[in-house]
Amino acid sequence: MTDNFSKSRRGFMKFASVALSAVATPALAADISAAAVARDPHLQWLRKWRQLRDEFNDMDGEGPEHAATWEQMGDLEELICITPATTAAGILAQFQFAMPEHGGYIETGTVWKDLDGKLFQNIETALKAVG
Repeated sequence: MTDNFSKSRRGFMKFASVALSAVATPALAADISAAAVARDPHLQWLRKWRQLRDEFNDMDGEGPEHAATWEQMGDLEELICITPATTAAGILAQFQFAMPEHGGYIETGTVWKDLDGKLFQNIETALKAVG
């Protein structure tokens, strides 16, 4: 059993190193241009959602504008979450939407030494580097 585990682990590590090197290639980075971002609207949706969130938070009361802004935010949240990203910039936008410091839903700090928070910071940094 140990031998199978080490073989599968070696196979996974070999696969992971190839996959990670492919992600970091200049060819992929070159593909993440303004045209690629235009093909993948997640970044624009996130920017608009943040703008609406800030406007919503500055509103007084519960008038029609309040309800309309809330509905627009919900529509954008759905688009960000259910539409598959096609670029690293789109993946980054989805990831940032999910992270707490960006108004999202992933709660960090629940793993020993805040390893989950550090992991998510590293993922975000890597996505920015390739995006």
